[in-house]
Amino acid sequence: MKKKLLIACGAACLLTSCATTPEKQFTLTGDVEGLGNTRIYIEHGRTADSVETINGHFEYWGGTLDEPNYIKVRSADNQWGCMFWAENSPIRISCDQNGKGEVTGSQTEDEYQTYRAHMASVWMEQQAVLKKSTEADIKWQNRRSRTTGARTRTIEVEG
Repeated sequence: MKKKLLIACGAACLLTSCATTPEKQFTLTGDVEGLGNTRIYIEHGRTADSVETINGHFEYWGGTLDEPNYIKVRSADNQWGCMFWAENSPIRISCDQNGKGEVTGSQTEDEYQTYRAHMASVWMEQQAVLKKSTEADIKWQNRRSRTTGARTRTIEVEG
């Protein structure tokens, strides 16, 4: 009886361990046009790592992220870089040395780009309002300084 129970427990443990799927991991594959063979740096959260590129191509396995992270991929001299949102999934970037390009495989980045497109008109309107406010403030300060300056001169002439 004890042998059967021990075999059943062992079989259950074996089946359970085989049935679990490994955690998803953050992986990054990229191609940077014109980059050549060099070292690039990948920064996410409090982690910074580096990887070698071969003809601008690189592959990076970043482990498991606790939450979506804003990733910065950059050259050693900071002359090239791009930033994007990443989560535990295979992500691919393809860009030029100006940092312009495409990111695929990141749902968070897709949502972020949708948000930016939606908010673009709001941000432009906000900039226009801020510009008008700044211009009005400068006019007010100029009028105030002229008035203050005239009073100061008047006091100096009288005194």
